Amino acid sequence: MQFRLSSIITGLACLATTLPLTCAAPIPTEESAPNSIEARQSICRSGVCIPFFQREPPWNTFDILIPPSAVGTTSEATSGGANPTILADTWSRQDGGAFLAINLGHAFRFSPLEYMELSVRHAGQDVPIQRNRLDSTTRGALQTLPHTLVAPWRAQSHEVGRAVRLTIRWRVREGTP
Repeated sequence: MQFRLSSIITGLACLATTLPLTCAAPIPTEESAPNSIEARQSICRSGVCIPFFQREPPWNTFDILIPPSAVGTTSEATSGGANPTILADTWSRQDGGAFLAINLGHAFRFSPLEYMELSVRHAGQDVPIQRNRLDSTTRGALQTLPHTLVAPWRAQSHEVGRAVRLTIRWRVREGTP
């Protein structure tokens, strides 16, 4: 008898703790939904709160080639689509280094408090850049890649003419960095 009573109490306790979880409103899938869950927000039902932490947005990527070291040669790449979000240009410098320009596409607009985080990588390693953030006031970045950085990449390159492949990574974030 005592075993049955403890089993019933345990079952009711499990039901009492899981019922609020199953009755919680579903998480909206659209980012523009007016009742979307923000970072570090919780859903509370019947005295039980479930914290939701917004995960890091995924990186979007595309590749661009630093052209062979001939002066005046340029290379362009975009993040894809009819209205690309990111445009990138590289061109070789006379000393063997390169310039890298990263700009927002003309059609791209930030909503309030949004900014774009940028990252440049070569062979899986981060390349230091001076501006790793774009927002509504800074829509582009120009980076000088010195010869001392580019020359070892060229020596190991398997691209035609010793061009160097860079990966541009970007993601849109909200808030202040």
